[in-house]
Amino acid sequence: MPGYRQYEVDIASAELPCGASWIANVLLELGLPIFNPWGADTRAEWHCLGLRRFRYRRADEGWRRLLPGLRDQRLFDLRARPLPRVGHHWPRQYRPLPAILVIRDPRDALYSAWRRERKLGAIPAELSFIDFINAPFRHWPLSWAGYLALHTESWLRQVGSGGGLVLRFEDFKARPLEQAERVLDFLRVRTRPGQVEHAVVASDHAQIQTAEAELLARGSVPSALLAGGAVDEWRTHFDADAHAALPQWIWPVFESIGYQPELIGAELPRPGLEVLPGLQEQLELKPGAPAGRMLAELLA
Repeated sequence: MPGYRQYEVDIASAELPCGASWIANVLLELGLPIFNPWGADTRAEWHCLGLRRFRYRRADEGWRRLLPGLRDQRLFDLRARPLPRVGHHWPRQYRPLPAILVIRDPRDALYSAWRRERKLGAIPAELSFIDFINAPFRHWPLSWAGYLALHTESWLRQVGSGGGLVLRFEDFKARPLEQAERVLDFLRVRTRPGQVEHAVVASDHAQIQTAEAELLARGSVPSALLAGGAVDEWRTHFDADAHAALPQWIWPVFESIGYQPELIGAELPRPGLEVLPGLQEQLELKPGAPAGRMLAELLA
């Protein structure tokens, strides 16, 4: 993009509903460039007017139910830095950067993912939540639960070794202004009085709901996708079978960041190469290749 050379910070989340769009939109409202979110190529939607002044153009406003600030024809005076990379990528997939890891209680993340995948028609409507937890995650030879645990642990290692912070869904739902200021302090972004409050209000879940309702009304999107965006949904939706279905190896990852199991499932090995025979072959990774070494390190 004109005026920008390379990413300076990762904002990472697993490919499940974790609320990462909230902090991305807060930063957008404060003038940080959110280009190519979640790996999508949005370069054609940004028209540079010079000196980091951009007009955003996308008539159907398809991004608004994730990033409500991306309104067609809106003018942005963007900051020179930092340039965040928002995505579901893995650590070491690109050169290491300081990172913000956005996470959510694994019970809510998995439950919300199950509902979202059914709305999208990506999984059979009759697939139960318990079966979904153990079903293959997209094209991977990993379950949805296994992917969530592995991705989260990998990023926790990266944050621990390379610097960064963990941003919990539950915390920014309860104290959005405090958590937004925490992120801005980490990024060393200065603001004027009232700017952060405005950005937080403009990024609230109610704004996303309003955006989706407008997009549905004019046919920009085919169906509703959003859930309630609530904390601790599992408390009213989980029964004993759902608790027991969660693999026990998920909890050593999530307990370290403040999530506690109430009922622990059966003892199972943690996902790793030893329980995934042929993983490298299935992913067409050659032994010794950089991608193969990266995956082996993540799974070690």
